[in-house]
Amino acid sequence: MKLWFKYCAGILFGLALYFVVPRNLRVPEGLFPQIADLVLRIGFYPLIPIIAINIPLAVLKLSEEKKVWSLIISSLRFNLISLILASSSGIILALVARPGRLPLLDAVYSSIPPSLPRPINGLFPHSFGEIMTSSQDFALPILFLSFIIGLAMAHDPAASRPVTQFLDSLSRIFYTIVTFITEIFGVLLIPLALVFVSELSSSASLQGYAEFFLFAFLGTVIILSLAVPIFIYIASGRKNPFPILYSMLPSLIAALVSGNLKFALGPMLRQQRESLGIKRRYGGLSLPLGLVFGRAGSAFLASYAFVVILYSYSPLIGSLPTLLSLLLIIPLATIFSSVLSQSDLIGTLAIASVLFGQGMENGYRIILPSAVALGYGSNLLDALWLELAQTFGSRKLVPIEQKSPAHFI
Repeated sequence: MKLWFKYCAGILFGLALYFVVPRNLRVPEGLFPQIADLVLRIGFYPLIPIIAINIPLAVLKLSEEKKVWSLIISSLRFNLISLILASSSGIILALVARPGRLPLLDAVYSSIPPSLPRPINGLFPHSFGEIMTSSQDFALPILFLSFIIGLAMAHDPAASRPVTQFLDSLSRIFYTIVTFITEIFGVLLIPLALVFVSELSSSASLQGYAEFFLFAFLGTVIILSLAVPIFIYIASGRKNPFPILYSMLPSLIAALVSGNLKFALGPMLRQQRESLGIKRRYGGLSLPLGLVFGRAGSAFLASYAFVVILYSYSPLIGSLPTLLSLLLIIPLATIFSSVLSQSDLIGTLAIASVLFGQGMENGYRIILPSAVALGYGSNLLDALWLELAQTFGSRKLVPIEQKSPAHFI
């Protein structure tokens, strides 16, 4: 049975459950949101180990092919250009749509502004113990250490052969665990789907956010139905784009309903290997890079939201130089937020507000009532672009052995 079918069945069951479960069990402090949080932890539980283990194996193999730095440079170039284009698209959407001003909140003026993260310092903790206990979202110090280990192994492949065999065995074991967990995602998605509907219904009743939601939704639909298929058509050499999109369904469903990009990484790992035929040594290096530098969906919706925030204060703030500065601020904020424990859209907007300054340090709080609903869309687009980056970001370096749609997982 296809993964997407299992996931859809679990979602439908969760939707039906929403209408029969008492309201006190689905409020934020209720039973089902707590179960949903546990499910998210289960989904992400084996992923840091397998990602961290695959990095040195990828560096070692790609060193033998003399592709390490070429792959890193091409992947970074693709991701950074994507962030700038996504930010530009979000700004254009806000300027063309011009949704009504959002209600200003008293909390915007009274709250202490957030501080900027220090991801560079985080790469080099004071001790090895701090690396192992890192609480950052994607454990950036662990992933960076894995890369350094890979370079050391590539320097002397003969001496590192026992370690290579050990890591290879560990990678296969954790992949088996990931396979099992993704197979039961249909059950795990039941409480997530219930919380998904509950949070969307709460957001739908917000006063003053209707136009803001509408244009964000239309922009997301245009990207999914028009921009992405055209991109795949061109990048794949004028081939039918829909088999590629079909292969991505399980992770896209998981990202949308969970509202969490981490949760979608399990199906994503399996799809790139079992459906698209991308070898471990390529995905092992491009995936971590994409997690930090490739969140184009967050950049698109964050830039749209930030322009709306500016015009909610005063149309005079949004001058041309200011809007152009967002092409630097939003990508930087997206990268910074990706290494935080709360790497969601609000984290991106909070950092963008600090970088922008000019009394707007707490401006992101205007979006707080709508953050949950907007976050679902950003995670869907992030998961989609992360997969496209692995498939087409280094097209000349990464061979793809795509299976027929009938054999997709």
